[in-house]
Amino acid sequence: MAVTVPAPSDIFGLKVVNASCSVTWGGQGGTLQLTLVEDGSPPDFPELGTACAFSFGAFYFAGIFQRHMYKDDLGGRTYDVVL
Repeated sequence: MAVTVPAPSDIFGLKVVNASCSVTWGGQGGTLQLTLVEDGSPPDFPELGTACAFSFGAFYFAGIFQRHMYKDDLGGRTYDVVL
């Protein structure tokens, strides 16, 4: 059986290297935390409070852009983004 792996996803002009999602019952919302890495161009983040959506394969999440933080290390600059 062959497994098809979706191509790496991107958002805000950055490549997604990790995604973690938590959801709650009863329509109380959820959180999507993304770790992003620069791929040659600077990020294009929206203003805080902007509605955003992310999809990867069959996964789809829509939420409000809450924050972003960056970290520099030997592997390059990474960003922690929360929707």
